Amino acid sequence: MNWWQRILIFAGAGHLLLVCLGTARVQLKSLPILGSPLHIYSAYTGADRQFGFFAPNVGSQLRAVFDLVDGNGNSVQAELPPGASRESNLRIQNIVSLLWDQVDNETLRRTMSASLAAKMFTRFPGTKQVTVRFEGYELPPMSQFASGDRPYWKHFYRARFVNEVGE
Repeated sequence: MNWWQRILIFAGAGHLLLVCLGTARVQLKSLPILGSPLHIYSAYTGADRQFGFFAPNVGSQLRAVFDLVDGNGNSVQAELPPGASRESNLRIQNIVSLLWDQVDNETLRRTMSASLAAKMFTRFPGTKQVTVRFEGYELPPMSQFASGDRPYWKHFYRARFVNEVGE
């Protein structure tokens, strides 16, 4: 084994050690001398994450749903169309997540909901009313799941918009 291979093995083992420390929630900043640089490296590479995929604090999946009503009273449910790329889909999800995070900012939620409703009015000509619903997918704890409870979509915000243009 040459010196270059030894350096790569050492670097890989060091990174794996930082991942283990991150999973164990060790605060690297408090370590003397190298604590701060190791903390920065771990944050940039994601090695400081706890990887709690099954932990009770795993975030909910979020979505926006639109209830559309036309001039004849017919209703249909729609969702945001998929973006042109994976990145645009992430941006759409970020908008929904922002509304989740801004649960106390009614002005921001109403403004962003109005923007999304306007998109639906444009996408579905003839629509007279759009109800924007933001929902989070609630997962029950394992003990309740074993007792028969199942995941469900929980509403966390709803706003109604009426298109009165042309009336």
